Amino acid sequence: MRTLLVTFAIGCAFASAAQAQNRQVSLVSPPAISQSQDDVMTSRFGNTTVARTAKGHEVHFYYNPDHTFTGRVVDVSYDLRGTWVVENGQLCRNYNPLPPMTTNPDCQTVAAEKIGDTWTVDGNTATLVAGIR
Repeated sequence: MRTLLVTFAIGCAFASAAQAQNRQVSLVSPPAISQSQDDVMTSRFGNTTVARTAKGHEVHFYYNPDHTFTGRVVDVSYDLRGTWVVENGQLCRNYNPLPPMTTNPDCQTVAAEKIGDTWTVDGNTATLVAGIR
C-alpha cells in the first residue's frame, strides 16, 4: 500500500514528463549556466518551496547554491534528492534515485519568487516559505 501511495504522490507531484521528453537539457555543468539564470533561485536557498498538488499532496523542496536539492513528499514520507539547473526559463530537476512515474530531467517554468509568494505550475500550487520546514 505504501508503494502505491508513493507512486501516486510522486506521479501527481511531478507529472511534467511529457514536457521534458522532447527537450535536451544539460544537467552536468553548472558553471556553464549564466548567473542571471541562477538568480531566479537565490531566494530559495535556505528556505522551503512547499508544493501542493491538485490531489492534495504536500511536497517540500530545499534548493542549494551548489545545484543540489533535497525534498520530501510529506504525506507518504518519501525523500527526494538530486541536482537542478535553470535553462531557458525552466527549472529542471534530475532525481537520484528517480521517483516512480518521474523522468529525468523533470522541468517546469520558473521565475524569481520572494518569501510568501504563491504561484501555480502545471496544476500544482507552490509557496516560498522562510526557513527549512
